Amino acid sequence: SMVSFGGGSPIDTVKNAAWQLMGGRAGSRTIDFSAGAAESGRGGDILHIAIPTTLSAGEFTPGGGVTNESTKVKGGVADPRLQAKVVILDPALTIETPAWLWASTGMRALDHAVEGSYSTRHQLVTDTLATKAIELLNAHLLPSLQMHGDDELEHRMRCQLAAWLSIFGMSNTRGGISHALGHQIGPMWNVPHGVTSCITLPHVMRFMAEVAADRFGPIAQGFDLRFDPRSPRSSAVECADRTAKFIGKFEVPTRLRDVGVPREEISRIAGTVLEEVKRANTVGVEVTLEQLVGILDAAY
Repeated sequence: SMVSFGGGSPIDTVKNAAWQLMGGRAGSRTIDFSAGAAESGRGGDILHIAIPTTLSAGEFTPGGGVTNESTKVKGGVADPRLQAKVVILDPALTIETPAWLWASTGMRALDHAVEGSYSTRHQLVTDTLATKAIELLNAHLLPSLQMHGDDELEHRMRCQLAAWLSIFGMSNTRGGISHALGHQIGPMWNVPHGVTSCITLPHVMRFMAEVAADRFGPIAQGFDLRFDPRSPRSSAVECADRTAKFIGKFEVPTRLRDVGVPREEISRIAGTVLEEVKRANTVGVEVTLEQLVGILDAAY
């Protein structure tokens, strides 16, 4: 058995170690978590007990990210046997998590819920999970950093439940452009995973408002915004603006320049990101390199 304690990095480290011990091949250079539905190794199960202290929700997936240190490209491993058999949610164990890390991984959970909603694979169950996750994060993430004692623990537990709901929905729909961008911004320029969501999500939402505004209904409901299915674009844009405003309430970076990304280098990751976007196939229209660079420019 193996025990992971902490955020997404130690949890994914255990998955990658377990993958090797079960006879799996070296981690892929790509991120394709559809492999989480089919066993591809030779060894038996290893009991994984996960005790998370952030809101990234990696403990609820059968895939683990891993960065190739020589190329700075993030790939991953995925197999149903890598799914933690036990997850212990204890808000008391999150008290010492740095505020910036707790807040930014909360935005990662928000990213899961949002991208699950406007995925081409969304359906009633995933929409319902996403709406509740967004609602809980809006109600409890900020107070979880402001309160003390039992009140703080209650708000933190609600945030942990929101992260759980968010990833259960997106695991059935797969991620979108914001996730693909974050997967490569992180390793290329050493930006924490949750922070990438703080930077990219509003800009990707504005892009998606132009191509899939009709899928923003669950997001609007989670933010308690009016959504008119006959004229969805304005509501979709309002969801993006509300997301940016929500992120702005926390002391987290919101621009690529804030985390030291050189402007002249931002196009370096576009090709790898496009590969993942095409594999996930969640947008519903063809995405171009130029559009991805445009989103990166807006996020700069």
